[in-house]
Amino acid sequence: MQDRLKFGILLCVGSLVSQGILWFAYIKLEMQTYQFFALPLLLCILYHAMQYDSGEGKLLTRGQVFRGAVLYPFLISVSFVVVMLVNYPMLEQFGGEGDERYAAQELLANYGSKMLVTSLYLLIFSALDAVYFLIRGKKQPKKSEKN
Repeated sequence: MQDRLKFGILLCVGSLVSQGILWFAYIKLEMQTYQFFALPLLLCILYHAMQYDSGEGKLLTRGQVFRGAVLYPFLISVSFVVVMLVNYPMLEQFGGEGDERYAAQELLANYGSKMLVTSLYLLIFSALDAVYFLIRGKKQPKKSEKN
């Protein structure tokens, strides 16, 4: 149980860090707007791979992977964006020219908003992925049927 909790926390932190790295690269490489909408798909592929390697008899179940990689980062990013909007309502959430006095807050709000977009992608993708695994599970014979 304690190992599962540690891996769940590690999964959540890893998801947030990978989202931050993704958006840092997006900003520093000055990518185009269409790439903004394609980049989160990279994390969706990683999520699918993690779901594929989890499940019954593994260290983490698919539900724990979902909670650690998708749900908790989504809730954290929503909370962060709401706090930033309440405390600094005039900030630019996705870039632009804002008040120079709030440059650090604007940068944080910018990353928070982008991470919220990524979390929404992962949330939608995880629903589609769950359907895929449900269909895939019905098509595969059980281990007892193979013998």
